[in-house]
Amino acid sequence: MTGSLYERVGSQEVPARDSQAIVEMPSGRVVSVVGRGYRLVSHAEALGLAQDCAREAFPETKPGEWQVASVDAPSTGGIKGKRPSKKDKLRAAAEGA
Repeated sequence: MTGSLYERVGSQEVPARDSQAIVEMPSGRVVSVVGRGYRLVSHAEALGLAQDCAREAFPETKPGEWQVASVDAPSTGGIKGKRPSKKDKLRAAAEGA
């Protein structure tokens, strides 16, 4: 699930306009901070999109002939570099809330 992030401006907390949090449920732990336009998709939706692409690329193949053999996805990294980025600071602030 995605959730709103807040940043401190002076003594006030205001919504972070360009970022949102990806939140692990039910723990509420912030997993990542992403841009406002980021959209989560379910595993079923991602598989459906992949099948749509395969049907488009190989129209002569029937759906029953497809088999998911492996999945390639980016690995999730930790804080990069020596200084925390804006996203890392927002993530830390969200976890502390």
